[in-house]
Amino acid sequence: TGFVERCYFSFVVKYGKVIRNFAEFEKAHSLKIFDCSSDFKIELANELADIAARFGIRMFSCCGDYLVGDKIKKAHCIDGSIIEELFSPDGFYYKTKPTRNECGCTESTDIGTYDTCPHDCAYCYANTNKQKAGNAFQNHDKNSAFLGCTKAQSDKWLTEIKNTKRLSAIENIWSEK
Repeated sequence: TGFVERCYFSFVVKYGKVIRNFAEFEKAHSLKIFDCSSDFKIELANELADIAARFGIRMFSCCGDYLVGDKIKKAHCIDGSIIEELFSPDGFYYKTKPTRNECGCTESTDIGTYDTCPHDCAYCYANTNKQKAGNAFQNHDKNSAFLGCTKAQSDKWLTEIKNTKRLSAIENIWSEK
């Protein structure tokens, strides 16, 4: 066993941007990306879970309830119980705010906007295209608290966030540390 205890994974969901990015990737690399059946994904996921278990790693899947079973547990990409465990073991109020079907994520605030990551993953649903994301990354305002926006926009959002009860609960946790 090592430092890793959990592995969070999912299979690609073909959102509109993903379909477009896949088509460009297939054309650029002269290959065909195909979608596997649910049965194949379940079999593969369970095989990966067996391998992970040999190393003391537990597998979790978010928005993939068809994969959840003895070997794979339901995950939440933003998991209030883990945040509580790490930062506020005496208790932390959080509420779930799912973003899509089968999601159990905790309410959160994004730190960025679409089209800001320069890594160009073909399966990414957050980027329209590599050039747009690259430009946004190059033009990032290092004084902004958020990706893809100016400091003025960032300051406005921070003011809006500070005016919510949610942030005051988070600030209380950090002030206790």
